[in-house]
Amino acid sequence: MIKDIVFTAERLSKTPLDYKNMNTDVIVNFDNGDKYIATFFSHESLKQMLEADIKTVEFSSGKYYRILNMVIVKDFNEGDMHHVIETMIAEGDFQLVFKKL
Repeated sequence: MIKDIVFTAERLSKTPLDYKNMNTDVIVNFDNGDKYIATFFSHESLKQMLEADIKTVEFSSGKYYRILNMVIVKDFNEGDMHHVIETMIAEGDFQLVFKKL
């Protein structure tokens, strides 16, 4: 069973978050003590990042953008993150995307 879900952005931010335009590592803590992590992006956050044409090591000369262990959600306000994670577990995606800590 899921014990709790932590958005690292909530712990690190000193200002109010825009849950419709953010990305964050999501840590899922289970009752048995296991912890898993994946990176979540809202649609708007990903769109803005791509439109900005980010030139970093991750953006290999403008040809592709690589983000490991990424999940895209509409936003972080609507829906229940527990439901998203439970669906991922039921459909087998959780083990493909989340990395055990």
